[in-house]
Amino acid sequence: MAHVSTGDLIRNDIMKGHPSLENLVKSGALIPSDKVMKMLSQRFESLDKDPSCAGVLVDGFPRTPDQLDLLINELHRKPSAAILLYIEENDMVQRILKRGEYSNRSDDTEQVAKDRIKKFKENEEGILRKLEKYGIRIIHIDGVGTPEQVYEKVHEAVLEILRPNEKGKE
Repeated sequence: MAHVSTGDLIRNDIMKGHPSLENLVKSGALIPSDKVMKMLSQRFESLDKDPSCAGVLVDGFPRTPDQLDLLINELHRKPSAAILLYIEENDMVQRILKRGEYSNRSDDTEQVAKDRIKKFKENEEGILRKLEKYGIRIIHIDGVGTPEQVYEKVHEAVLEILRPNEKGKE
């Protein structure tokens, strides 16, 4: 399974010389959907050519209900499931600040973190409704714990998604 991080795609584009994206990231603004969709489309095309790729875990996307529509209707990618991590806002900000200490990400500031959390909360209900409308399974994970503990919870959820349906095989 391939892991596609939209944040990594965006940062790679910035490194290729797209200063307008860098300014958006530093300010905490969401990257316009058309730009993210183009990056995802290119990455999916590359993965489609890889016979060893058995699926894709898209990290950090969609961030708005419209992006979910675009993913399904324009890129023709309907997720099997969505994993939502829940953690208190203050703990989330502290984790982002800690990440900024070792990653040298200029966007890992307290204000940018709070702005992104606010944007997420503004879109969360709409995304959940769209996921339900499309019949996409939603897996809620308690994001409390060490990075290793949270990784293990997410890993178990991914394995559960990939596990063949065992019903009726008795």
